[in-house]
Amino acid sequence: TLSIILAACTRSLLITLLSIVVFSFLVDLAIHSISLLFIFTFLGSFILGSVGFIAGLYADKFDEMSGIQSFIIIPCTMLSGVFYTVDKLPSFFQAISQFNPFWFVIDGMRFSFLGIADGSITKGLIYLSILGVITWLISFVLYSRGYKIKAWKNMSYVLNTYARSVKENFVEGKGVYLYTDKGDKYLDFCSGISCTN
Repeated sequence: TLSIILAACTRSLLITLLSIVVFSFLVDLAIHSISLLFIFTFLGSFILGSVGFIAGLYADKFDEMSGIQSFIIIPCTMLSGVFYTVDKLPSFFQAISQFNPFWFVIDGMRFSFLGIADGSITKGLIYLSILGVITWLISFVLYSRGYKIKAWKNMSYVLNTYARSVKENFVEGKGVYLYTDKGDKYLDFCSGISCTN
């Protein structure tokens, strides 16, 4: 689980670096704290990578993944202070924002660029670190217990994203290889089963 989540973090950090390079040519880009920028980028992507891993285990259909996006991720984003400072919200939503991890990520990013924060950067770092450990532990426990993974033999939990012409009974996946009940070894070069099993 950790390697998949860290892959999400790597992607996020590369996008951050590329964005900084591109925008430095377009605007006068000043970074107040580059170390905090990368720390908050890492923590935010680690939490979202863990939540995405959990959602991927939970969802049976693409619609369920869309539901998680629509009813959890987008509302948290809208209440995070991306487009405004949180003090502009009614007091009820200000209180909710204090528990919103997206708010801490955005506040940390804002501080990284501008040197201005709505809340405590230290509190944000502690909160996001604890939340990152908790979400990773949940994903690890679900994965290690085989939550909806062991049942892939009947192919109901594997997305039908490519034609499955192989009539083998795969019993195990290690790294990039699949193993059948007859002991045959296959390279899963499309990374559809073995890298998540």
